[in-house]
Amino acid sequence: MLLSPRTRQALAVTALVTSAVAAPKPHLVYVLADDYGHHNVGFGEHGSPNAPTPTLNKLAAEGVILDRFHAYKFCSPTRCSFLSGRLPIHVNTANRPSSQNGGVDLRMAIISEKLQEQGYYCGVAGKWHGGAYVEGQIPALRGFNRSLVFLNGNEDHYTQYFGILNGYDLFKERSPAIGMNGTYGTFMYTEHHLQTIELFPSTGAEALFLFIAYQNTHAPYESPAQYLNSSVTPAHDKQTFFGMISILDESVANITNALKSKGLWDNLLLVFSCDNGGEQGGPGNNYPLRGGKYTDFEGGVRQAAFASGGLILPTVRGTTSAEIIAIADMWATFSVLAGGDAVDHKAAVIGGVPPVDSVDVSAVFLSVGGRSNRDTIVLSSTAVTKGAFKVVHESAGGKNIWVGSEWPAYDNNGSSVGLSTKGPACSPCLFNVVNDTEERHDLSAMPEYASTLADLLDILNKTVPFQTGDDGYQGNYTNCTTVAAYKAAHADFLGPVCYPCAHPPCTSPTPPPPPPPGPAKAGELLRSMTSGLCVQFNGARAGVSLTSCNNASAMQRWSSNGEGAVLPSQDSSMCLRPTNPPKVPASCVAGNGVMAGLNACIQYSRATQQLNATSSSCTGLCVSPSPDHTHIELQPCGTQPEWELVPVSN
Repeated sequence: MLLSPRTRQALAVTALVTSAVAAPKPHLVYVLADDYGHHNVGFGEHGSPNAPTPTLNKLAAEGVILDRFHAYKFCSPTRCSFLSGRLPIHVNTANRPSSQNGGVDLRMAIISEKLQEQGYYCGVAGKWHGGAYVEGQIPALRGFNRSLVFLNGNEDHYTQYFGILNGYDLFKERSPAIGMNGTYGTFMYTEHHLQTIELFPSTGAEALFLFIAYQNTHAPYESPAQYLNSSVTPAHDKQTFFGMISILDESVANITNALKSKGLWDNLLLVFSCDNGGEQGGPGNNYPLRGGKYTDFEGGVRQAAFASGGLILPTVRGTTSAEIIAIADMWATFSVLAGGDAVDHKAAVIGGVPPVDSVDVSAVFLSVGGRSNRDTIVLSSTAVTKGAFKVVHESAGGKNIWVGSEWPAYDNNGSSVGLSTKGPACSPCLFNVVNDTEERHDLSAMPEYASTLADLLDILNKTVPFQTGDDGYQGNYTNCTTVAAYKAAHADFLGPVCYPCAHPPCTSPTPPPPPPPGPAKAGELLRSMTSGLCVQFNGARAGVSLTSCNNASAMQRWSSNGEGAVLPSQDSSMCLRPTNPPKVPASCVAGNGVMAGLNACIQYSRATQQLNATSSSCTGLCVSPSPDHTHIELQPCGTQPEWELVPVSN
């Protein structure tokens, strides 16, 4: 039987993916630069030969350049799209500070949660901007084993001061990183990633996932003096910006060298992209593309991007792919490469949010001429691209401009190039962005393109937006305080303002005191304050329900020593974290499920309202609901109550 070329390609990719899953799981790294323009990198068709990016250039040359890689036109929506697997229009299109409900909805499983389910050790450092209004949105409660981030979007590189909320923004694991600020941000975040790489082999995890979320090259434009190079330009502002680029490139070199020294590189996929186009109101440059940050023109949404690492096949290295890819597609791609699926099971159970838009594009990395299987991206509420065509609505003036290759041409840099050329309004415009990358020729008034224009406008009109926070959902995190009160209690540092409600209704910003110390007794039920999980102590038996706290008969059967310490049932190989097949025993590592055969008891403390793992090898670990609320697992003991005692009838 003869097979078509497309069928042969599909079979080849399937075999490669199957082989990758059967082999050791690949290590996955996502590198996200901030406000970084096409003409501020040295690789790709639109790169600049003057960009100080030798590391990025080398990685791009050893991998595949992603020529039509798309993100949102500004910061937080891009990050939320990557984390959630939704296009920004289906998760978040606002840059809300942590004092407001925004970011990624709690009902959505983010990429770290998906990967942690597949045995990954997950680390993040840098700019979060994925929501932090409620505690459940912080990285430590969303699948990241290690985290050092600033929660918002624009802070001083040295002091970590966030002017919009007038506080210091640096958060480590589950607490403000008081005393850690005062170091240039990229240096600090790079060191954290290096520590995670060093720690990884001792964790017992199957593979590593790093989210390297750079603050560079976002304003304020700050760079240590040793990175300023007057040979670039006499203009100090431009020297500073190029210094910030050099720091980013050096950081990538240090991290990739560490990955190689640990023997991880040969089985690793690294994807690099920018979160949006360069800020041409500052020193960012997207030449020759039209527009930049805050616009839906190519300069704002079409990102400099590549994939590299040992997972890229030799036959693919050194190539450029013109396949359409959205940053949301990394969610499905990473999930599938890790051995999982491209379904948000958490959202499917809870409901109330859109399903994922993410498409597995791994064929682009795993085969010559691999297809992304995506032809359409709704870029915003007013822009969509499909195939070669794109519809844009933009007003005239402002950031609707084309700039020269030497932008910004400061008066003191000796350049004679023009500053910029203003673009006309689009109401809307239709462009063929394959033949007209610079978006100079509007086709909307041409009769032969009427049906194409109508098709794209129909896609926009039928798109139903979803904005995290607009429906008021914040789970059980309804015990809220004010930003001022939080800062007063945390040395002027910022953090989430809403925490789990232990005793509804929660009207006080201060949680009520915990009940007096003592073990749980027979007949008492422990209910998670952040999920629908329960553990019941019932004399000789104890159990856990993964679906409802109202149905004790659905609980897995576990025995108790009569004093509140839970032991595995002698007649069951089931575990509190279901696995298929069950894993026995589990080691005392944060992120592991509490499983049959665990060499530890679990003791409930009324004083802290936590379930402590009492084995000496589990020191500092407690039983907590998993980030996706499907099981309970070991995590570092926090400062907030995790479990409340309720009557069995509840």
